[in-house]
Amino acid sequence: QKGLMSPPGIGLNVVSAKARAAARSGFPRHYWAWNHTIAANASGFFPQTPATNLLFALEAAAQLILAEKVPDVLDRHARLAAAARQAVAAWGLPLVAPGAEQSNGVTAFVLPDGFDSDHLHDVVLDEYGVALGRGLGALRGRALRIGHLGGTNEVALLGTLAALELGLRRAGAPVGAGALEQAVDAVARTEGT
Repeated sequence: QKGLMSPPGIGLNVVSAKARAAARSGFPRHYWAWNHTIAANASGFFPQTPATNLLFALEAAAQLILAEKVPDVLDRHARLAAAARQAVAAWGLPLVAPGAEQSNGVTAFVLPDGFDSDHLHDVVLDEYGVALGRGLGALRGRALRIGHLGGTNEVALLGTLAALELGLRRAGAPVGAGALEQAVDAVARTEGT
């Protein structure tokens, strides 16, 4: 839902003919019982009460994506990812994912030993109004995530990086300088390409 710029709570399913045949086979199921949904959808309805606000949000997001054009959306995500990774590198912080596994949707990085990423998350949110993703699972308290997909643009990302750098400096984290300049340069080099 994030890449589609929509609130949480909606899921899209693409159901093959083989899956539909399996649903008709009599095998016990409830969640994957497509027949009622498909029959209701044929006349423009749902077999349950739909979350219409989410459908309107999805429609608005689809219109934005189509207006920008899908290849341009994907290119923007790649530009923003490159800029975020450039900033993290300038800070001297390690990325969670190695090169081939990096995502154009999120940049995750690890803080130096002795620095609590959950505390830094709260400082950046409370002081600068910027929400970052916390580290998950084994990375809880050690890593942060910068999202740069959906409707995020260059100015929003650069503002996020500025708030994060302010938080890092406030926390006394031993990070390198020049991250914002490098991120701006990365965006400027790739804009319009």
